[in-house]
Amino acid sequence: MLLSEMIPIAMKKMKNYSIRGTPISVTDPNYVDLMNLMYDLANDAQMDLCKVSKISYVMKVTQNPVVNLLGDEGFKLVQHLPGDGKTYTAQSAQAFHFAVDRPCTLTFEQSTDNVTFTPLNGFYDVVGVNTAFSGSIAVTGNTSFVTRKGLLTLTAVTNYVRITPTSLYPFSSMDRALFKDPYAVSADVPDYSAYVPYVLPDKYMEFNKMMRKNDTRQYNENSDFKGPLKNENKKSVISLNWYLTGEFEIHIWVRPAKVDKDTDPSYEFEIEEDAQTLIPYYVAGFAADDRSIGSELLRQYDDFKAALRSPTSSTSDSVLNSLWSIQTSNKLF
Repeated sequence: MLLSEMIPIAMKKMKNYSIRGTPISVTDPNYVDLMNLMYDLANDAQMDLCKVSKISYVMKVTQNPVVNLLGDEGFKLVQHLPGDGKTYTAQSAQAFHFAVDRPCTLTFEQSTDNVTFTPLNGFYDVVGVNTAFSGSIAVTGNTSFVTRKGLLTLTAVTNYVRITPTSLYPFSSMDRALFKDPYAVSADVPDYSAYVPYVLPDKYMEFNKMMRKNDTRQYNENSDFKGPLKNENKKSVISLNWYLTGEFEIHIWVRPAKVDKDTDPSYEFEIEEDAQTLIPYYVAGFAADDRSIGSELLRQYDDFKAALRSPTSSTSDSVLNSLWSIQTSNKLF
């Protein structure tokens, strides 16, 4: 059902479509006022019904983890004390990932012989922007773990790379990685974590299931994940085990697009067709000046929604039969 189709249906149900057989002009001020009200009511109706007639969405991600030159110890939580001299070194690293929980400085150096080191420049990711750094990155203002990841500009790909984290005060690090291969931009460097986070779409409403395809020609439901949970930016995130490989289909239910006065009349409601037929009942029920008509329409709306929710109404035919019974139960409609 299109938005443009729903409005005249709602008008008919509330007895505001015609006068003595002649349709009311869509330019009539009273008609326009009702239309403006109906946009918001249509949005409310679809938002209510999408909890029963759920809108499916599949988000696909591919995971094939690269080797961390620092080894699996990079996941471990490590405490750093002033002057302890902890360093992390690997040969031919062209990308890095480092998470720290307090302000500190990450110093980058390179060496041809793993003895004499000189400053190393590169780029790191700042909210999707490839940002240059010279020799070090200052991490400031954090009281919990934040990540710095990026690219390293080696003078020779065989050089050794050394990262030294320092601060005047104690802090901790985790998810430390040096990767051999370069990436197009800093944002493309893998998120190195025991469980890799993936941000779900803003329209995410509810999780359904996750399926995994891998190179052994298997397609099975996957249960090795965390979440969905809200992150610090109030985005819903689901996290996959770093070591899992394959294409993952994250099946979720989502909220529909918002309907308002600026919505294109050709907009098609996103819930299932059998649920769409109930939207005019909700809209007309709240918009009707005659409260006896409005109350009856809303009663019918509630009855039909209950039929949608019922486990016995598993097919469209049974739902439509329920609607037919509701529609014919009162001579007014």
